[in-house]
Amino acid sequence: MQSRATGLGATPQQLGRLNMTLSMFSKQPPEQCAEVMPRVVHVHGKSYGFGTDADEPSVDYAALLRVFRDADYQSFVSGECEGRA
Repeated sequence: MQSRATGLGATPQQLGRLNMTLSMFSKQPPEQCAEVMPRVVHVHGKSYGFGTDADEPSVDYAALLRVFRDADYQSFVSGECEGRA
């Protein structure tokens, strides 16, 4: 995608936005993580902001953590706040 966008004249700033849109904000059902959970040894969780109820509106952590629980995940989760990226 990057080479095609560059060929169309995209600037480095536009390429950065394209990368963020396609890699950071893509959505898939949390249940799709179940397939790889037996091989997961570390999870790096991101957050982008929190609502007034202290919930992260862009990531369904409750659903993801249910997948981890159901897979009996016993390792670490580190967190990183990207702020407004």
